[in-house]
Amino acid sequence: MSDTVGLKLIGERLHAIQAEQRTLRGENELIRKELGRMAGAIVTRDTLNEVLTVLVNRIATFEALMEARMDQIIARLPPA
Repeated sequence: MSDTVGLKLIGERLHAIQAEQRTLRGENELIRKELGRMAGAIVTRDTLNEVLTVLVNRIATFEALMEARMDQIIARLPPA
């Protein structure tokens, strides 16, 4: 029975991760469009730095979220 609970939990977490990935895809599409728009305009070093900072922060936040979720899954799994 504990295997079923463990698998259910893993499934729930994977669905949550998939939802996050869909959100990221949408954000990335918006970012690509904005970068494309900016490519046609004059881009200053400060503006480019802002864009890169936002991207790096978003990637770091997503990575931390995934690590936390995986830690939760591992903590709930029955001992081997």
